[in-house]
Amino acid sequence: MDTCTILMENTNTGLSSALVEHGLSCLIEARGIRFLFDTGATGKFLFNAQLVNKDLGGIDTVVLSHSHFDHSGGFRFAAEQLPVKRLVTGPGFFNPKYSGKVPLISYHGCGFDQDFLASHGISHEVVTDRLELAKGLFVVSGFTRSYPFETIDRKFVRKEGEKIVADDFQDEVALVLENEVSLTLFVGCSHPGILSIVKDVNTRFKKPVTRIIGGAHLNKAPYTRLNMTCKELYRLGVHQTFFCHCSGNVITTMLQDRDKVSAYSVSCGDEIIL
Repeated sequence: MDTCTILMENTNTGLSSALVEHGLSCLIEARGIRFLFDTGATGKFLFNAQLVNKDLGGIDTVVLSHSHFDHSGGFRFAAEQLPVKRLVTGPGFFNPKYSGKVPLISYHGCGFDQDFLASHGISHEVVTDRLELAKGLFVVSGFTRSYPFETIDRKFVRKEGEKIVADDFQDEVALVLENEVSLTLFVGCSHPGILSIVKDVNTRFKKPVTRIIGGAHLNKAPYTRLNMTCKELYRLGVHQTFFCHCSGNVITTMLQDRDKVSAYSVSCGDEIIL
């Protein structure tokens, strides 16, 4: 049975003993392989794995959706406590990321570098289009942005040499689980825009994304954007959503009220049957 277990998320409504933080980490067990998709901000996801009786001892691959600390800060703990030998990211992952506006910016990056990987014997694979982890299971990157209203918050910036520039999240990746007639999409934060990612993946695979799991970065979105997102998700062919972390509760409530998409709230310890 293919599953996705939420090891870290902002809430623990289902498993009250789980540790929570602003972050995301999932254990994906699908197509005969097991790996981590994001590692939260700290090592708390390792404790939660024990709570839900998930043995991470054989995990050797980690996919990081992007290098913000709340998705990649826990990688150091994974590298030191698990037999990790392979890190998969998008391009520009190690460009330092910040939040704020000059002259005051706050570091928001992953907290490790390529020297750290080398010292732990971990290889680094950069995905510029798609990488097949197992039959029908892909890491994808390089999303085309198709919806002008899906704007990236201007507070997110990165360093390029001595310059501070707006972050376009070229390092953002997603996972795609391909079935015969449909796709399941796993997202970390959807900074390029959840609709843009769905539409791009639909086009590339020539199949509809019918299920989305992860963060949609809509927690501070205005009503107009949420309303357009609901309508377009349905039009694009999405039937189920399991939004969490940075998605906010409003988008799930709106989808539930419209009764066109089966929308589920997700928290730490939840297991989604794929």
